[in-house]
Amino acid sequence: MSKDDGGNISAYTPEQVQNTGQAAKHFGRGAAWLVTMRWATRLVGVVSTVVLARLLAPEDFGVMAIAMLAVALIEVLAQSGQHMALVRHAEDTRDLYDAAWTLSVIQGLLLSLLIAASAPLAATLFDEPRVRDVILVMALRPFLLGITNIGVVAFLKELNFGREFQFRILEKCIGFTATIGLAILLRSYWALVLGAIISGVGQVALSYWLHPFRPRFAVRRMREILTYSAHILTQSIMIFGTRKSDEFVVASVSGTGAVGNYAVAGNLASAPIEELVLPMVRALHSIYSRLADKAEALRETYLLVFGMVATIALPAAAGIALVAEDVVPVLLGEKWNAAIPIVRWLALMTGLSLLANTSENLLNAVGGERRVTGLSWFRLAVLLPAVIAAGMLAGVEEMALARCGVALVVLPFFVIAAARSTGCGPVDYLRTGWRPLLATGAMSVVLLWMDTAIDASNTVQLISQVVAGALVYPAVLLGSWALSGRPEGPEHYVVGLLTGRSKGTPIIEP
Repeated sequence: MSKDDGGNISAYTPEQVQNTGQAAKHFGRGAAWLVTMRWATRLVGVVSTVVLARLLAPEDFGVMAIAMLAVALIEVLAQSGQHMALVRHAEDTRDLYDAAWTLSVIQGLLLSLLIAASAPLAATLFDEPRVRDVILVMALRPFLLGITNIGVVAFLKELNFGREFQFRILEKCIGFTATIGLAILLRSYWALVLGAIISGVGQVALSYWLHPFRPRFAVRRMREILTYSAHILTQSIMIFGTRKSDEFVVASVSGTGAVGNYAVAGNLASAPIEELVLPMVRALHSIYSRLADKAEALRETYLLVFGMVATIALPAAAGIALVAEDVVPVLLGEKWNAAIPIVRWLALMTGLSLLANTSENLLNAVGGERRVTGLSWFRLAVLLPAVIAAGMLAGVEEMALARCGVALVVLPFFVIAAARSTGCGPVDYLRTGWRPLLATGAMSVVLLWMDTAIDASNTVQLISQVVAGALVYPAVLLGSWALSGRPEGPEHYVVGLLTGRSKGTPIIEP
């Protein structure tokens, strides 16, 4: 069907899926591509950070981080869900896509003008004159994102994640290549700025190359898009406040070097843990929805997922925190040593936040959106005074500690909310989580002992601790599982998959 005749934009039409088996097949292939895409793009991002950290100074990252705070504060207004509205909408017609693209173009142009106008104010507010010119250049980015071909949304709607993977990874590689090349030539924060703009130009070009749809200006159905977008915008603002409030405080009370240390430390601490967990958790949204009226299956599936997240996130967070003293100088260089304590606390915060995210994902899928919104506002209300007080009275390390403390405080509230929706009790959580906790504790003891007993270079110490952790944690985990009679749980599920003996779990057979 022509992409310009008013018919379906997506190649994935309802007629192509005749039964549940075919739909599951499409989803299974798409989910595999989604996980691969997230890991690949984040890997490129982590490698880029490590390489750039070797080429640039913390102050360079600090200037860029401060500028991006100002830009992102305004850009959050663009997170109004036009793409999600198209994916959710039953129709797949040109006029709907044209309305969404028109809204994106108008929004992008207005935000670009607003960001440019804010440049002098941001430079004064953060007492950093270099930020002004950076923001003026970065003001081009919302406009570039706005004119991107809206047709690429069809990749998600048709579950064509292979094409989506191609689009995202090529765009990431363009930005990576440009930024590294510019960093070698310029050795300044301008490499980061110009690299981001080149990445945006590459995204626009790729979107029109990879999808044949050619959008036109149209306003007839814009109200439908805006109705859904208002709810998404509220969530986006709340998420932005939770994730970026500490960086605003750092930028306000510290210099560019501290800001750069904090931004890079946050990426190094969170990226490896999040990408091990988030693809799995988000892929379960539709499964939770299907189990909403099957209480027992929902409860067991949630407990299984909670246990799997604990099994992955707890050792990963503890491991990164314990090897931070070696991983920072090895990967980033000695000039980044001030980031070591920040990496420790933000790694632990990430592990705790991912456990809360497990409950949050469940509640969103089974009709508990209002409860999640209330809990998220509560988390933000606790976080803001905590990080502001830490920043004003102590320092950057204490701010990271405050974020970790807040994550620990709010975690029980999310767990209790999920327990009320599933009927889980304290014994259920203990049954699911005691083995990962025990194994993580044993691994931590071994790594702490090695840190004091072994006198070696950072590289040798890091390698030996990683190897020790990789041996001790699964040994204690599987040993305690075997001694407790091999009960149903994450270990049973993973071992079954690895041996090909899985006979089904609540996830597979709701």
